[in-house]
Amino acid sequence: MKLLLSISFFLFSFINCFSGFEPGYIISNENDTTIGLIKVQNETEFAVHCFFKKDINDKAREYFPYQIKGYRFINGKYFISSNVELNGEIKKVFLEWLIKGKLNMLAYNNSLKDIRYFMQIRDSSMIELKNTKKTVKTKYVDKYTFTNDTSSSEGRDYIVEKKEYIGTLNYCLQDWPKIKPELSGLSLNRNALISIAKDYHNYSCPNEECIIFEGSKWAPVLSVGVAIGYNLTNVQTPYPSHIEISKNFPIGLLLNFSKLPLVSKNLSLEADMFYLDQQYNYDKNLIKQYYPPVSGSLFELQQLRIPIFLKYKFPINQISPFIGGGATINYRKSTITGMEYLINKVIDGVWPMDEIFASYQVGWNLQIGFSVNIMPEISVEYSFCYERMHQFFGGFNDDNSHNTNIVNTVGISYRFIK
Repeated sequence: MKLLLSISFFLFSFINCFSGFEPGYIISNENDTTIGLIKVQNETEFAVHCFFKKDINDKAREYFPYQIKGYRFINGKYFISSNVELNGEIKKVFLEWLIKGKLNMLAYNNSLKDIRYFMQIRDSSMIELKNTKKTVKTKYVDKYTFTNDTSSSEGRDYIVEKKEYIGTLNYCLQDWPKIKPELSGLSLNRNALISIAKDYHNYSCPNEECIIFEGSKWAPVLSVGVAIGYNLTNVQTPYPSHIEISKNFPIGLLLNFSKLPLVSKNLSLEADMFYLDQQYNYDKNLIKQYYPPVSGSLFELQQLRIPIFLKYKFPINQISPFIGGGATINYRKSTITGMEYLINKVIDGVWPMDEIFASYQVGWNLQIGFSVNIMPEISVEYSFCYERMHQFFGGFNDDNSHNTNIVNTVGISYRFIK
């Protein structure tokens, strides 16, 4: 287990240095465009710097707002260098260009909770859309009455929003009378501002198209496939069980939903199903020593192994290493093949043979691996999975047994790409 965690940490750290780049371009201060790859960062980092390289094998170079005019992901987000007042000082930052048209809207992500918005009509000066918030303290009079009293420590606090942006938009868009009713209840967020800017552009310039740089929306992609594996199951009990490691070759189906909306293009949800026919034997040396006439076969389990897990891929050209984790459920049917006194010796008691095993078993899994795209719709995959399953027997009280599974799997999948 420690080895798997160490390998996962090393793989995550190693591939993170080379992954997370998507096609894009930078615009120099001389208006020259260079096409290459841009690193995907969190929203706040986009405003600070840009990591760009011409080729996947090149070393990424860091660019700041004073070094370039802007950068853009192909068919995605667009950032331009602009001067913004920060803590009383004018500083250059990268503003996200939300929509380009008669009315431009831009955003500055200072933090996840502090997003500032700016508007610009054509080539005029940029104006910030403000929403100042003030905390007001009220004084308790009776259970029905509160009065404003900032000098009193009694009462309660509430936040008042001034919504200056509504007045700003009303003034700047006064040539469009229809806008006033819409602005009265307008929220200060990117979707609302993009919608207003688009409507105003269509009103002012009906023969021109505006451009929304919000980034291409992605839809979930379904992949199905088949796989075969090599499974090692080690049964652990509080007492010496002397059960040999079970080895078998599971076969099954793969079902994967990738590009989950509102989450990440690289995150997917997978639910697989494998059929296993596992034979468990008593230690051969003990059988020969103490039970010469008895076969070493104890029991056989026919089961459906269903791992359900989240998988995160790190695309590197055609190869995508991944890490994942989740839960595993086993539905199983048991067949006793050995002598009863051997079975009872294993579980340290005397139990009816048809009550030893529960019909299902649950546990958790961790895995690492990689997939290779051999065609746009087809990929092959290798995964190494560690599972810890609780209560190997499960058919009697106080069962403290468990089993660990090491599963190596190779599969091929088909993606239904629209």
